[in-house]
Amino acid sequence: MRIPKRYMPHTVTFRPVLGEGADGPVLGDPVTVRAYVEQGSAVVIKLTDGKEITSTGFVIIDPGLAPAPESILETSQGAARVIKNEIFDHPDAPSHIKIRII
Repeated sequence: MRIPKRYMPHTVTFRPVLGEGADGPVLGDPVTVRAYVEQGSAVVIKLTDGKEITSTGFVIIDPGLAPAPESILETSQGAARVIKNEIFDHPDAPSHIKIRII
């Protein structure tokens, strides 16, 4: 199940990570997707390495290609850096990816 388009009024552009190369992540071509963008909702996020960072907003997109941490998202409100992806997949609710940004 997907989130209805009427709840995804924004668009974001990012370059998805396709794999790892000798020089780091291999990035794909820019992808533009429908999204819901919310800025100004500060939340402290604990990263996998144990560090804590304050997220200043989030972006919700449909499942599929997702930007890797440290990627840059271009939104109508400006550029934002991805710090964490949270995948929500439940049989009774719309599946989506919540991207924490700063």
